This record gives sequence, C-alpha cells and structure tokens, in this order.
Amino acid sequence: MFGSIGGGDWTGKPTEAELRAATDTFELPSGVHPTNVKFLPKVTFLGAVFDAELESDPEQIAAFFIKQAAEKRWRLQKDKRQRHYRLMVFCEDRLARSVELTTRGSTVKLYGGTYWDSDRGGDYYCSPEAR
Repeated sequence: MFGSIGGGDWTGKPTEAELRAATDTFELPSGVHPTNVKFLPKVTFLGAVFDAELESDPEQIAAFFIKQAAEKRWRLQKDKRQRHYRLMVFCEDRLARSVELTTRGSTVKLYGGTYWDSDRGGDYYCSPEAR
C-alpha cells in the first residue's frame, strides 16, 4: 500500500545515518565540513541539511562546489541562477547534493544538504540509471 504513494521510486531509500554520513563529506570553501546538520524526514523525501555564512565572491564559491562535484564525480542535475541567488543540484547515485547560495551585501548565505527523493519529477530525484 505505501509503495504506491505518488507512484514514486522507492529503491535505494537511505537511512538517516547514511544521509548524515554523506552530508559530512561536503567540504566548505574554508576547508571545514558542516557541523550543524539537521535531518528532514518526510514520507517521500529525506534530507540532511546545513547552513553557513561565507565572506567570499558567490561565483568563487559556486566554482569551488563545481570543482568538488567533478572531483567526486557528482553529475550536475540543475543549475538555477537568479539575481543574488544560485541553486545547484548534483547527483551521486540515488542521492542529490544541493548547494543554495544567497548573496546579502558581502555575505553569502549557504544552505546545503544531501537529499533522497522518491518523486521521479522532483528537483532532488536522482537515479544511477539517469547517467
């Protein structure tokens, strides 16, 4: 009965510990790893998220994460740009790695995380077969 919710793809659903461990592999431009990770449990969507404030050029920060994604072989799924805002979503097998940058003056607010989404049409849906 529950497998039919929204007709989603339920394969490879990670545990909270797996999502947290994956999020711990994020490296921030300062060379540190996220420490304030929160878990977002939903029925069809899971996430382990963090935030940070960075004093740097947003384009340099974005380039840092694009380079990190290339080194770790994460596939770019989405790159949405607006004034003072950028959202990048990368896929690593069934997990989505998200980097959201919002610029306020000289400060860049970073909201990032690792997600699993069962919705095949969702922004955070990743599948190993979609390579």
